[in-house]
Parts: sequence; C-alpha cells; structure tokens
Amino acid sequence: MKKTLITAAALAACVGTQLFAAQTQMAKQDVITFALTGQYQNSVSTSATPNAGAWGLLPGYYKTASSKVATANIIQAISIVLHKNAGFYSSKAQLVLVQGELSGFFNITDELSQVGDPTGGDPATIQSDNPTSFASTTLPGGGTVPRLASGRHFLPSPTLVPAVTGEWPPGHHQPWGQIFIQDPGKAGFSASNPLCENVTFFFAITVEECYDCFYLNSFISDATFKFKSGNQTGPPCCSAPVNLTGNGKDRYYMTLSFDNTLNNPYLNPAEGNAAYVGSYGSADPTAADYNPYFGVTGVGSAALVADGISADLLPYSETIASGLGIPSPYLMRFTLNGIVTYTWALKTVNTSDLQNDFIGSASYAANGYGFIALRCGFLTGTASIAEKVVPASNCCLGGMLKDGLWYDWWYGTGWNQAQSPWDKFAVGTPTGFGSPINMAADLSFHLGYDEEYEPGEQWGTNPTSDVPEETPLNLTNPQNFVPVGK
Repeated sequence: MKKTLITAAALAACVGTQLFAAQTQMAKQDVITFALTGQYQNSVSTSATPNAGAWGLLPGYYKTASSKVATANIIQAISIVLHKNAGFYSSKAQLVLVQGELSGFFNITDELSQVGDPTGGDPATIQSDNPTSFASTTLPGGGTVPRLASGRHFLPSPTLVPAVTGEWPPGHHQPWGQIFIQDPGKAGFSASNPLCENVTFFFAITVEECYDCFYLNSFISDATFKFKSGNQTGPPCCSAPVNLTGNGKDRYYMTLSFDNTLNNPYLNPAEGNAAYVGSYGSADPTAADYNPYFGVTGVGSAALVADGISADLLPYSETIASGLGIPSPYLMRFTLNGIVTYTWALKTVNTSDLQNDFIGSASYAANGYGFIALRCGFLTGTASIAEKVVPASNCCLGGMLKDGLWYDWWYGTGWNQAQSPWDKFAVGTPTGFGSPINMAADLSFHLGYDEEYEPGEQWGTNPTSDVPEETPLNLTNPQNFVPVGK
C-alpha cells in the first residue's frame, strides 16, 4: 500500500491539540547572527590629508576604510526607529525567527495559507482574517507539515488521493516565519518572559525558483526520508497514519535586504494603508486595536536627499568637506546575496506532537552592498541561524500586543497582490493557478528566472498581464498558470 503523509486537512482538524502542547512545553527557536564587514569610501581629497581641497582642483587621492556590521548594529538600527533610542534594548537582545521553517520540504496548512488582507496588505490576524479558524483551537505556533515531492511544480498530482487543499509542492515558501527582537535583559523582563517585538517588516527576503523534472522548485537537497508506523496516542481523530523521519542538507539562493529608512514602504507614511505599519489601529495601549507601531517612520527626511538612491539632489559645494550632510550613524540599508545551506534532521519537539519538525542549523555565505551611515559600500561575511529546542515560555510565542500572541500580528513581507492565491490546490480543473507562489503568510518572495521584485513596487497594483485565465486552464501555455511577476 502506498504510504502518504498525514494530510493538511487532518492536521488542521487536530492542530489545537498538538500546538497547545507545544506552547506549554517545548518549542523551536531560531537565533539569527550576522557577521559582516563593510568596505566603503572614506576620503576623496586633493592631498594626503583626508577630504581636503576643492572639486574644481580634480582630487587625486582616494582612500577606503572598513567596519564591522554585526547583529548588535542591526538591532540598534531597528531600535532607533521603533524607540527613537539606539540603546533601548539590552546587550542580551538577539534576532530570532519565530515558527521558523528553513527547509524546502515543508508545507503550510490551508488555514494558515489564508491569513492576511489580500487587498490592503495589513498585518495578518489569523483569527479575525480567517473565518475558518477553530476558535479556541487556532494556531499558537504552528500550521506547517513536512512535504515531499509530488511530480508537479504548480499543478495537482493526479496520484495523490484524496487531494486536499493546502497540498502545495515543496520549495515554494522557505524560509518562513516571523522575525522578532527577543530581549530577556530588558528591565521588567526575564529569560522566561523576554521582551518580544515583531520586526519582520524591516527585512525583505527573495528566493529564486527554477522548474526542472525533479520538482523541487527552489532548492537542491541531499536528504533521506523514512516512514515509520505512527505512535501518536490520544483521540482517534488525531492519530497519524505514519510518522516521517529523516535528515538532510538543503541549499537555495537567497537575497536578504534590510532597510530602516523611509525607502522601506512599511516605514513610509506616504504608502498609506497599503503597506505602512503605523497607518491603522490606536496608539493607546489600553485600546482593543492597539498598534505598537502606530506612527512609526523610518530614518530620513525630505530635507536629507543624499539617501543613496537619488543622484545630485544636494546643492553643489565646491569644497569637498562641505558639511551639507547631517550625521546619521544608525541609518542602514543593505542587500545580501548568496547560498543558504541548511543541515537538518526531523526530530520530535514534544512527545504529544503529531509529526516531527525540522531541527538544524543554517549558514548564509553572502556578499552584498548597502548604504550605511550615509556611506555607500560593499559587504562580505556570513549570517547564520541556529535552531534549538527550548522551553516555550522562553520564546517569542507570546506577542507584544495586549493579550495577544505572535500570530495575531503577522507581516507577510513575501506577498504581493499580483501573485495572490486565487484558487485552492486540488485535483480537477482549478481556476487561476494550480498553486500560489507568494501567499499572504509568506516571509519570503519566490520568483522565477529573469523575474524581479522591488519591495513596495507592487503594492496596490494588480497588473492585468498577471491575471490568470479562469477556465478552462490552458496547460499548453505555462504563462497561463505561472505568474509573470513583472
């Protein structure tokens, strides 16, 4: 008899049993560490004295310098925006990926895939945005399942019976989750009750996809999976028919950007409700619609046009050391490109869990460029993500909202309207695409060869060239069900 994984529909029906246990016992935590070196221009001069002389004398002396860009620097750049104080967080603050999934071999349950505001782009609230939520058994920390290749990229596999919604092929969503600053050292907080602030919207992540006959879409892998008889105890409805084990090493090409300036649409009031995180809710912590980011804006101003983007908008100064700029040591915008290597094993987080989870570590050897402290330059170095299973109380499973959890304030920074999931993934003739690429719950934006994505460019747009044919689905022309995305 053919062995299959537990279906997303079956998992969703029992998700509260599994994940309530995970929240009160143990949970997976991903700590993100950056170790970069920045190289930038430090002097242009007419003599050996730095930045001396005048432009009209045609400067002949050029010097560069370098500096470190570590996790602490990035946290300071976030702090200056959220709290107007670069020293707001303690020395124990770190970046963590909450509900992190780094492997290409994972899938999102249908309930979780439907979160978000498909028109306005507001943060997704699973319970209020999704009418199919299960009241007291919603998703406090989960909604993902392992997913093996099916022989299709976007279309349903005709051999998967019964076909269920949410069975998207592997390689469409990684990396996944929400990025938080976790600070157990902040006054009033502790290791068992750390300060947690969602900072996902400072980051933009893109993963390249490619469609060959191995059907892994965005990654390559050396992995081995095995099926064992399920040993789940509990109500019959929550018994898993099989238990998947395995280990492996996945690799994919990723672009990671960080931006704490007004160039970031999430931090720019001009974007309005389409993207700006401070445009809705209330600044009153006692209000039901309290928004901890109400009115938050990025670094920069209309008066400071030397922003690394616009050319020659500063007034001309014959003196090289003009003094036209204003020091901005915490301004930071950078982009990294490179290969993520994730080594993992499927392990049990809690004995009551319905399936094993991916646990491992990831390295990201990346090069990039940026505009940091008013200097353009280049970056080399690494980023790493270390996963550990720790007491759930030590994690950012509780959010910063009044009586809220992290999943009540979700930013789908990988979503764009032109590639929303118009249909369900199911056997038959679906309308629109056989499978969505970029959903409202996605952290990363997935795109195909020769496509590009500019954060903020697609907000509020729905290009007609990207609207799929309804019915019948024309399988002879892949452009009819794979978004163009330009």
